[in-house]
Amino acid sequence: MTLETYQTSGPVFDALELSRKDWEALGLKVVLKSTPRETYTPRGDNNELQIGTWGTDRGLEPFVDPVYVFPYDKRSWMAPAFGMWRASGGKQGEKPPEEYLKAFEMFDQFRATVEPAKQIELGKALVKYAAEQLWVIGTVGAIPSIAVVKNNFRNVPENAATDWIFMSPGNLDPAHWFFKK
Repeated sequence: MTLETYQTSGPVFDALELSRKDWEALGLKVVLKSTPRETYTPRGDNNELQIGTWGTDRGLEPFVDPVYVFPYDKRSWMAPAFGMWRASGGKQGEKPPEEYLKAFEMFDQFRATVEPAKQIELGKALVKYAAEQLWVIGTVGAIPSIAVVKNNFRNVPENAATDWIFMSPGNLDPAHWFFKK
């Protein structure tokens, strides 16, 4: 099997190397391959990766852009053709089997619900269902985002939620940061 990434070093690459070694200990021959992001991403979108990897960052709010929960669109590399079918209303991609259609229906129910408690119930059910289907295999849980702030740079929160989907650091109100003389 070929395990591909756009990473060339660092914690994510190290985690993939550990996964590769674990799989080989089970008797699977695994090659870890790094490809430049400019060619890696289009190959993932076109379902050309045997095992594609990505650092997910939607754990805090998985339903703003649920590409890691179920095949939402072509960026859902667990099944990009099914995601394209869903996103295009069946005009592109490939019609998925029933287990995927069930996830699409669950998400549509989630989006149509306005009652917060019901949304939470439906969202939890969809995340549980996706985990049971094992469309995505997570290797590492939430990791801290480290920021170094100079001593005279003020009004930066001590703790904050950071995530691409929140457009961090914009969600931290940087207009109120300042240098103290």
